[in-house]
Amino acid sequence: MKFWGDDRGQSIQVGAILLFGILIIAMGTYQAQVVPSSNAAVEFEHAQQVEGEFIDLRSSVLTAARTGNPQSTALTLGTRYPRRTFFVNPPPATGTVSTGSDQTLRIENATISGGGNVEAFWDAHDLNFTTQSIRYVPRYNEYDNPPELVYEHSLVAAEFDRSVLTRTGQTTVENDELSLTLIDGKLTESGVGTRGIDTEVLSQNARSVSIDSTGDPIVLILPTTVDGADKRTDLAEEWEAEIETNATVTALDNESAIRIELTSENVSLRLSQIGVGADTTPTDESAGYITAVGDRTVPPGEEFTVEVRDEFNNPVADAT
Repeated sequence: MKFWGDDRGQSIQVGAILLFGILIIAMGTYQAQVVPSSNAAVEFEHAQQVEGEFIDLRSSVLTAARTGNPQSTALTLGTRYPRRTFFVNPPPATGTVSTGSDQTLRIENATISGGGNVEAFWDAHDLNFTTQSIRYVPRYNEYDNPPELVYEHSLVAAEFDRSVLTRTGQTTVENDELSLTLIDGKLTESGVGTRGIDTEVLSQNARSVSIDSTGDPIVLILPTTVDGADKRTDLAEEWEAEIETNATVTALDNESAIRIELTSENVSLRLSQIGVGADTTPTDESAGYITAVGDRTVPPGEEFTVEVRDEFNNPVADAT
C-alpha cells in the first residue's frame, strides 16, 4: 500500500538533493572562474601601485644625488586577496626588490680638461665607473606576464617577456651635460608587506668638469640587465626617444649595454654615487685630489683657497 504523503516526502528529498547538487556546481564554478578572475584584478591593481612606488624610488635616488639629503621610499612588495568564507585563495602574491651585480659604465673617446690637478687626476684614471641596477620582480598567481621593473641610469623600464617599455624619462643626457648617478650597495627585500628603501648619499652631485672629444665622437656605454638582444634593441629605441639632444643610440651586440654617441665635441660631466641597502662604501679624500678654486692668479706668498674632491669630482666635507 502506498500513501500520497510518502511520494511527497520522496519528492522533497529529491528536490533537496538537486538543489544541493546545483549549489555544489555553482560553488565549484565560482571557485574555478570567479575567484581567479577576481584575484587577477587584485594583482593587476597591485602591479599599478608598485609601479608608482618604484618610480618614487627612482625620484628618491635622483633627489638625493642632487640635494645631498637622504631619502626614503615605501615599496609594497606583494598583496593579499580578500577573505572568502566558503572559497579558497592561493597564498598571497609576493615580490622581490634587489640590486644587481656590479657593472661598468664608461665614457669613450673623451678626456677631462680644465688644467691643474683636475686634468692631472683624470689623466691617470680611466673614465670607467662601477654601478648597479635596481630590479623589482613580482610573483603573482593569476596575472599572466607581469613586467619586471628595472631602474638603470635615471630611467625606469618595464621588462616583459618579449619587449621593454620605458616608464619614466631620463636625466643622464640633457643638452650638453652628462649626469651619471651611480648605485652602490646590496639590497634584497622579499615578501608581501611594505618595505622602506633608504637612499644614502655617498657623493653628492655638486661639481661639474669639462669633457672634450679626443677626435672621434664622445660615446657613453650604459650597461643594462635587460636580457635578450631583441629587448635591448627595444630599449635602445626607447632611450633614443627620451634623449632630446642629437644622439645616436644603439644596442651593442657583444655585451649587455646601450651605446650613446654624442654629436657635441665638448660636454660637462656631473657624477654622483648613491648607496642603497647594506655594504655601502662612503667616498673620502683618499681616492681623490685637491684643486684650487676661485682666483688662481694669487701672487706668490699670498693665501688662496683649495678644495678637496673625491674620485667623482665632488667636495669632501671635513677632509684632512
